[in-house]
Amino acid sequence: MSKKKKNTIPHLVLATEDALIGAINRHAELALVLKEEDAAHELVIAGLNSAHTNETQDRRDELLRLESSIHLFCTTNRTTLFPGEKKSKEFANATIGFALNPPSVGTVVPKETQETVALRLDQLEWGEQYVRWKATLNKEALLRDRLKLTPEQLAIAGVKFEQDEKFFIDPVAKSAERVTKEVAA
Repeated sequence: MSKKKKNTIPHLVLATEDALIGAINRHAELALVLKEEDAAHELVIAGLNSAHTNETQDRRDELLRLESSIHLFCTTNRTTLFPGEKKSKEFANATIGFALNPPSVGTVVPKETQETVALRLDQLEWGEQYVRWKATLNKEALLRDRLKLTPEQLAIAGVKFEQDEKFFIDPVAKSAERVTKEVAA
């Protein structure tokens, strides 16, 4: 791993609006150049990924066919290959077998949501213990009503409204054209 080069470029101290404009020009130029370089980089990566996929697709397809054939043979001949309680068999270069996944909860009706099942369970005398309710802030309602809520209500609830300010530089030029300060005549 190579060491990170020490940055020897000093920070700029801008003292005038002309210096600010110069710094903004350079920032816009660099931002556009980096965008172009990043796009070219992404294109190279996409090309490499595509080439890799094309080069390996035949082997991936063969691997999938082999796995499917092996699985089908093992399913068809399960009692012979895995007698009794045995679920796997070792060979010189691989172990094959059937493994149980951990139990999971599903719905009888595939299109039914877990929320619908939870609401139904909550109505059953024995089902309440299997329903979990997650308390969350309704931030949208709080923001909507922020002008209606009093400082006392907010303090009691432990709620405050925050709004940060973020500085931005948003290059608008599509090329690296320099801009000069317009002077009022």
